[in-house]
Amino acid sequence: MSNEVAVNIILVEVAVHWSAMEGQRACCRGSGEHRCISERTDWRIHRLTIRDPISATRDIRSLLPPEAVESVFTQTIRNRLYEVQLRARVPATEVSLTTLNKARYLAWYHRHRTWILEWHRGLFTDESHFCLWRKECHQRPWLPSSERYEPTPFAYCQTGYTQGIMAWGCQVIYSLFGLAIHQNDHQARRRFVEWAQNEIAVVPDFHKRILFSDEAHFWLNGYVNKQNCRIWNEANPQVYVETPLHPEKLTVWCALWAGGIIGPYFFKNDEGHNVTVNGDRYRAMITNFFIPGMNNHDVQKLWFQQDGATCHTARATIDLLKDTFGDRLISRFGPVNWPPRSCDLTPLDYFLWGYVKSLVYADKPQTLDHLEDNIHRVIADIRPQMLEKVIENWTSRLDYIRASHGSPMPEIIFRM
Repeated sequence: MSNEVAVNIILVEVAVHWSAMEGQRACCRGSGEHRCISERTDWRIHRLTIRDPISATRDIRSLLPPEAVESVFTQTIRNRLYEVQLRARVPATEVSLTTLNKARYLAWYHRHRTWILEWHRGLFTDESHFCLWRKECHQRPWLPSSERYEPTPFAYCQTGYTQGIMAWGCQVIYSLFGLAIHQNDHQARRRFVEWAQNEIAVVPDFHKRILFSDEAHFWLNGYVNKQNCRIWNEANPQVYVETPLHPEKLTVWCALWAGGIIGPYFFKNDEGHNVTVNGDRYRAMITNFFIPGMNNHDVQKLWFQQDGATCHTARATIDLLKDTFGDRLISRFGPVNWPPRSCDLTPLDYFLWGYVKSLVYADKPQTLDHLEDNIHRVIADIRPQMLEKVIENWTSRLDYIRASHGSPMPEIIFRM
């Protein structure tokens, strides 16, 4: 038998086997062993996808006949859809607004852009759908490769197998006609603002002579304060949230004024371990760090401010500060009373801590020493021009609080 005849016989056998397999089974591509499914199962997969383009592959598999489910896996379904040029598409853009909607939004904005106190009387409400296992924001419809997914303002209808609940909630910004957390807070704030503005009228650069001080915690592991975690229920839900017993953190103190930043100071014990602040440690910081750092400044012209924390207002602490500043002390139980719950008047709260925390975690520090170095670096890089703008902003805040009868600034949300 010649070679040409042998080749023809082989080709005929291949053609026969191919014809027998064609029309009965279709093979799927994949990285592992190929799984073959019947043409009818292939047709069902395509039909189910076209009917509900946001179906997940596990949903499609659950709707197949029992005999097909045993041999068809989600990756097999995904491969079959890829072969017919159907791919999971994410939205190319956000839900687009029509020209009419844009015009209405702009008109509403122009009518209400002068609102200040009115927002504090607002009751904001909304509802949302919480599904049991499907996240609607992550739905990816199956569309041809050439088709761009442009979502419409109308959401897809949910099928019966997606279990979920519809929740409604509201939020109130409590600041109605100067009413803050406590009913008498606005009176103390108004008195302080009037005093400060009177001092500025006599000494125009008075606000540049105030040393604002405060402490802040810098958590290494992203620990969330438990006071911000609440589960509202009629009965105890018996839910346990696992948190570290002793989360690693740094307690940092700084003083900020128009002339610069004094600090940071990190509270540590005699062994060099990081600790939180108490009265003894706070007075030790004042004696050993803060007052020596003021040797290059004319202390007789400067004022010192601190909030009403217990370690700040102990009698021994007030006496220690009076020895240096005399009556130029702004503090609870001090010569000039600092109004409670007035973080919107402290530059460290409305500027420094947020600015520093937005930068020190950029390189994901893994140790407290690394985090401490980042805090030193970020604070050292703050330019004097930036501090001048922060202090000038303080006078604008005085104007707002006086005009609003002691109400907190709009960015501060108090909850009863």
